[in-house]
Amino acid sequence: MNTLGKILVFFVLILSLIWNYLVVNAYATRTNYKAELENTRKLYAEAAKAAAASQKQLEEVKSASDAVVAQHVATIRGLEGQLKTAQDSHTQLSGVIGKEVSDRIGKLQTASLQASDIRAKDGQIGVLQSRNTELNIQVNAATIAEQKANNEKLSANIARDAAQRKSEKTEKDLQDLSELLENSRNGGGTGGVGATRIPPTDPDFRATVSAADGTLIEINQGSNSKLQKGAVVDISRPDANKYLGKLVIERIDPFSATGRFVPLASVTKPAADDMPRKGDVVSVIK
Repeated sequence: MNTLGKILVFFVLILSLIWNYLVVNAYATRTNYKAELENTRKLYAEAAKAAAASQKQLEEVKSASDAVVAQHVATIRGLEGQLKTAQDSHTQLSGVIGKEVSDRIGKLQTASLQASDIRAKDGQIGVLQSRNTELNIQVNAATIAEQKANNEKLSANIARDAAQRKSEKTEKDLQDLSELLENSRNGGGTGGVGATRIPPTDPDFRATVSAADGTLIEINQGSNSKLQKGAVVDISRPDANKYLGKLVIERIDPFSATGRFVPLASVTKPAADDMPRKGDVVSVIK
């Protein structure tokens, strides 16, 4: 085989290879087209089914909307009928009301004239009532002032009598206590007729004032502290370093005692600060 024959054989081989490639490619392309066609048909069937379902749903919605619209149309027609009836009634009532208003205006005009006369008379009556009220106020004020003056005079008399009685009682109590203390200084009352013996008190006795009402003093210790009726103890105010006077015990029980306060002889009229008060100390000053 010469060179030309070899070239032709090689050329035929190349052409056969190309032909085989084209045949295989054509078969593969045909197979892919078929699968794509099946897939497209399937998608089209699903789209058609979805479109049919949507169309059916839209038809149902349209039917429901048509029913609602029909109901609204019926309601509107009913309201139009009611409106027409109301307009007719309003027209009738307007005529009736117009006549009644005219009649009432006439009556009001007549009543206005009568009211003017009444107001004029009321004005005159009001002036008379105001004058009468002023006179009553003046009379009441004078009566109240007179009664107040009488009450003040009576209160002053009562206060004066009460103060006088209290002063007399206080002077008598002070006199009695002074005599009692004087008797105690003169030997405890053993040398005279009717003299009272002062019982002894524990030198360490100590109590505090629990209440005070003038010269009547209550302390927070009693017979449990060996205190006896008729005992004489001292009252002082340690925080002020002040000695107030004596306390003569008149009533006693196990846990408290009450007595009369006797101020210092140099204090004729004790001030408020010279009188015992709650918290003052009661003891026996040696």
